[in-house]
Parts: sequence; structure tokens; C-alpha cells
Amino acid sequence: MELRDALDDAQLRNLIAQGENEQLEFKRAGEGPKPDLYETICSFGNHAGGLIVLGLEDDGTPVGVNPRRIKEYQQNIVNVLHNPQTFSAAPHVHFQEKEYDGKILLCLFVESSPDVIRYKNETYDRVFDADVRVHTTSQLASLYNRKLRIYSEEQILPFLSIEDFNPAIINRARDLAVTRNSEHPWKRMTNGELLRYSSLWRKDFRTNESGYTLAAALLFGNDDVISSVCPTYSVDAVVRIINQDRYDARETVQTNLLDSYERLYRFLIRYLPDPFYLENQQRVSSKQIVVRELLSNILMHQEFTSPLPAQIEVTSEGIATKNASVSEFEGYLQVDDFTPIAKNPKISDVFREIGYADKLGSGVRNLQKMYPAFSSQKPEFHDGKQFVSRFHINGALLQLPESAMEEKTPVNDVDRAIEDLLSSQGTISAQELAEKAQVTVRTANRHITDFVTRGKLRKVESRGRGYRYARS
Repeated sequence: MELRDALDDAQLRNLIAQGENEQLEFKRAGEGPKPDLYETICSFGNHAGGLIVLGLEDDGTPVGVNPRRIKEYQQNIVNVLHNPQTFSAAPHVHFQEKEYDGKILLCLFVESSPDVIRYKNETYDRVFDADVRVHTTSQLASLYNRKLRIYSEEQILPFLSIEDFNPAIINRARDLAVTRNSEHPWKRMTNGELLRYSSLWRKDFRTNESGYTLAAALLFGNDDVISSVCPTYSVDAVVRIINQDRYDARETVQTNLLDSYERLYRFLIRYLPDPFYLENQQRVSSKQIVVRELLSNILMHQEFTSPLPAQIEVTSEGIATKNASVSEFEGYLQVDDFTPIAKNPKISDVFREIGYADKLGSGVRNLQKMYPAFSSQKPEFHDGKQFVSRFHINGALLQLPESAMEEKTPVNDVDRAIEDLLSSQGTISAQELAEKAQVTVRTANRHITDFVTRGKLRKVESRGRGYRYARS
């Protein structure tokens, strides 16, 4: 509900039954407002706003507010909020009196402030159901970025040079874009021109500082560059289907976003079922769509300067992702009625150019469209300090595939064998790949299919029951 809306009795009862959370706090009134009330007002104002109900115990038990003093309480609160000795910027608060189980309650609706608010020279932010004092440089920077709508991906790294980028990764991005559009503008650009054209080099006209950005480093930087500029960045993917105490398989990536996408894609695609799904009267791989949308979301929209690692977990209940976020909105997304906001617009633009993502907001909607093939439960999306998604999968469908357990050769070795065979003889077959990489034909076929799906291979001829493949 909007903070300016009045609560009716049913809404109030429903909120109290939910208990305290990121946007709801209960407080006793006592003989008057206490300092912790103002800490909560400060944290709500710095975060996504919220509702404070005076006259309740922490567990929601009503104790009430003295009805003869309720106007006095409101006046005292207003005086404190507008006193420059207590608040650096006055939070916007609206009051409403309510009767609940025979007790009078005072509801305070706190709006999210465009300014960073300090109470008695301390800054507070809301974390789950707690008011947390913000005191480290990184926490303050994140808070100011959120208020100023500054994208951390646009941070200029003045000493980053063209030599710090991996030319093979830039070439791969160019090839992917040209495969989708033969006349793509990147086709005839040098690497430096491509980076500038994609707004990965910029000048800050407020400071006169110029250079390549953090987004450029994350997309195309060498690993040592990425570990230097984003030392806490990583994506940790685990599978817990059989061994739930530890894990059945694990993949951790701390490399450029294109390699991260491909490594995580190859890892996850082995463990998800592929139930029948028709699109425009043609069967498509439902699991490829799910993996693509979950991965593009977690890589495009995470806050890379946060110390929280991104996480992907496959269990017998489905697949869940979690990544740090900077969001104006706190709560569950209503898929049919939400306005998507790009967290890293420059990274998102590159992902769309190379076919790793579609238009903004399409990922959430595609997952919503796909869920009936996997489960009767709708996917869940919660945004805030962390973006959390849960895509449910019927337990009868999701089990550790034999193909995943039988593969003994690392994924990178099989892919390297594909490249070696293509370089030496131009085309390959699944049988040749199986012999060279010392894996089963079934495993070889899976890797070839993955390359075909990503536009790296194409069928060129058929021999008997098999096919040969060449570079796209």
C-alpha cells in the first residue's frame, strides 16, 4: 500500500499478524517517544520507507497509547524531526490514529527520503527488521549511490588501459553480436572503438576525470584486473540434490562476465530437467530458457561493489538465486504490475547485444511464463538489499542426471578438445570428440549441442546416423 493511504481495520490486522519486517516496526509508547523510535524513522527514511505502529509489543500484543496524550506525542515527534540539532534532514512522516482490540494505536508512515538522513550525527539503515548504524566507508558509499541513483558500474578507473582487457573476450562478444546481426556496428570496429561505442569509456564533466569504467573491466578485463577492482566479486553455484549436507557439485566463478555466463550455463544445464514446452507451435528447450534468464539476471543486475557474493543453489525443490542489489523498492515483485529498473544499464546493453538477454524486465516475465512446465508453484522474486529469486521444480522431475555423474573429464577439457579438433581438421563429430576427450558419446553430444545453442557451431553434413559440425 502507498504510505499516504489510510489503513482500514482489516489491513491493520493483517499487517500486525505478519510481524515486524523490513518495512514494519512495533513500539511501545510508554511515557513518550524514545530515541529508538527516531533511529527507526531514520532507517526507514534512508531505506524504502515503512510503517511504525506505536502501542504494540514486539510480538504484536496491543498495549495502546494514552489517548489523552496522543496529540502531545505527535507534536513532540514533529518537533524532534524538524530540529536541526537532531536530524540533518527532516524525514516525511504522516500520522493516523487507529483502534485495535480496544486499544488506541498511533501509526507513523515514514516516506523514503531523497536525502541521506542522520539522527544525532549517526546514519541508520534498515536490514531485515533491525535498524543498523552505518559506519563503514563502503556502506556509506552504497547508501549515497542509492540516493543519488549513481550506478557503481560507471565508476571511472583512470589507470585502466586497453592492454588490461582480454582481446579474445572482446572478439567473442563481437562474433556473438555479428551472428545475430550480420551488419552489427561492432563488426568493423577496433576493440577500443567497440568499448567507446558501448559507453564503457566516459568522461565525468563534474570532475574532468575520464577513462574506462568498472563495467568495462567486469565485461572484458583480465582476471587480475577484476580481482583488483572488485576483490569480493564471485558467483558460487552449488547442487544439493543427493548430498544435501554438503553438495553434489560446485562451480565458483571470479572472471569476466562473458566467461562467467558460459561456465555457469554449462554447469547448470546438466542438472535441470527439460520438460516438454511449445512456443509458437514449436518445441523449445524449457531448461535453456530458465537457465538463460536466471543467469543473465544475476550477472547483469547485481551490485558488484558489495561484499556479498552472488549465489545459485539447485536443490530438490528447484533453483534459487541471490545477489546484492541497490533498489528503490523493497518487497516481492508483482510480475503483472512492476516497473523494471536497470541496476547496471551499460552491462545490460552489452548482454542484449550479444543475445544473453532480451529487453528490460523480460527475464522475470519469461520465468513466470515458463513455470507451469516445471511446477504448479509460481516463481518468487524479492528485491531489496538482495535480489532473491526462487524457481520451483517438481521433485519428480529434478534429480541428479546420470550424465552429470558419469562425466569424469572437466568441462573445460571437453570444450578445449572441440577447439583442438576444429583447428586441426575443420569439422568434428560426436564420436571423434568422445575419443579425443575420453568421454562418452552422450557427453560429447551434450557439449556439441551446447555449442550449437550458443551459436558457436553449425551442422554441415550428415554421415549415416551422425552429423559433422563446423564453426558458425
